[in-house]
Amino acid sequence: MRRPSPVLSLLAAVLCHVLFVASSAHALSGGPVYPGSAVSTTGTYSGALIGLLQNSLGLFSLTIPRTGVGTGTAVVFKAGYFASGQITGVADPQSANLNGVLDLQYRYSLLVLNNSNGTTSTLSTTISGGGIVTASILGGGSRFGASAIRLTGTAQVAFVAPPDGSNSAVDPVLLEPITYTLIGFKQQEL
Repeated sequence: MRRPSPVLSLLAAVLCHVLFVASSAHALSGGPVYPGSAVSTTGTYSGALIGLLQNSLGLFSLTIPRTGVGTGTAVVFKAGYFASGQITGVADPQSANLNGVLDLQYRYSLLVLNNSNGTTSTLSTTISGGGIVTASILGGGSRFGASAIRLTGTAQVAFVAPPDGSNSAVDPVLLEPITYTLIGFKQQEL
């Protein structure tokens, strides 16, 4: 009986090795597919609210915990005015969507002239504002870490005149509702 050539034996061994390695690598990426997002939604997010039609910009930072409602801070600069407050939100891991509510206040003081006697007094008041934030959480791959996860969406913000009668002195530009383009990223994974 004739022995197989060493080249043929080596070729058969290499082919078997390639076949087993390829099937093992395929098994690592296989398995059941579950519906939902491949993006972890928990963590700390930061973003900007860009008002394209008005002179306006907003900034926020929001921490989404493993359980419960996320909280953070938000500020809005609009037509030379500054409002600050809170953002509260939730992130759905199934759809990879973030939904939130803004609660903002603009505090200001007015110098009021009394025409009858020429004296002045200071009137302090607050303009309250609020809005809705909706964003998609987009994954960027685990090798880039949390900062590869991005937010894209919109926010609508509106302020209301104070009920104390001082609304005649409020700049009407401040009371106009505005739609923002939201862009952001995940700063830290929880």
